[in-house]
Amino acid sequence: MTCAAPAEGSLAIALARCAACSQAAPLVVTRSDTRAVRLARAIRDAAPDLDVVLIPGWDVPLGERDQPSRAVLGQRAAAIAALSRPAKGAGRLVLATAEAALQRLPPPDAWPDVALAIATDTLYDEETWRKRLIAGGYILDERIDEPGEAAFRGSVVEIFPGDADRPVRCDIVDGRVARIRTFDPASQRSTGDCDRITVHPVTEIPAAPEIVARLIQGLESRRDPMAAGLAEELAAGRRPYAFERLLPLAYDRLPSVLELLADNPVVMDEGVGDRLEAWFDELEGADASAMHLDRDAWETGLRGRAVLTLEPDGQASSSEAPAVSERTLPRLRRGEDCRG
Repeated sequence: MTCAAPAEGSLAIALARCAACSQAAPLVVTRSDTRAVRLARAIRDAAPDLDVVLIPGWDVPLGERDQPSRAVLGQRAAAIAALSRPAKGAGRLVLATAEAALQRLPPPDAWPDVALAIATDTLYDEETWRKRLIAGGYILDERIDEPGEAAFRGSVVEIFPGDADRPVRCDIVDGRVARIRTFDPASQRSTGDCDRITVHPVTEIPAAPEIVARLIQGLESRRDPMAAGLAEELAAGRRPYAFERLLPLAYDRLPSVLELLADNPVVMDEGVGDRLEAWFDELEGADASAMHLDRDAWETGLRGRAVLTLEPDGQASSSEAPAVSERTLPRLRRGEDCRG
């Protein structure tokens, strides 16, 4: 089904209303990361109680072995953690770029409890914090400037969570967290206070014992010399080059977001079809099927569920088709069309 797409602000409001009245979390596939971020921000403003989950794609070209940035990995880890628990508040809406929708994810039910939850007045144990952050892929440094870094300096601990806009400074007094402040990494000046923060990993392969054991077993099965001493290297905070590419060895299965949201309605943003076709061509050339869906798998994942495709005004399949509204997804769930 196709419908004329409204302006971005109106679309955000309509999607928020759709998610609030839908029993199944809608999946919105966007044409770009910036579009997804803008929609997520607008949807949160329109519906503060709605659980908005944003899944970005890796920020490295397909086929290259460079590591994704810790910021992107942190955002994806936060999304995986969110999908592992029931929706909170007024429902849930999931946003993913076309690239992210094709990329396989660690199974949320196998995601280990490696996030570090920090709140004021909680007990502070430096060794536990250090081990948790290192297992989650954080770099321990003297000064933090980028997401995925942490610094321990006596009674002050600074952490830049991978999914956060600013780092936090934790003041430790008498073995407890006395204060949590956000601050500007350039000026080092505090910008505000918060009561609690969850520090998610900045990797999709946290160094939890069960994951490391499975990874080493997979490496040994293909006689990869990386297996020797890998556990010790990870415990010391040293990760091999292109470590995230080992995802297929770290988990028994890698589901896609379509599998995680089975039967849920899907909204396809303007231009997504072209983005998907370009990616299918690249995936075929790169032979990256272990970590991505190909065209057949994508079409199979969409089969049998409600799919609404947004087109520029005037290009929808029917001249009478209106723009998407808060009634659109409930209608789609009942199998009705977009008209009248």
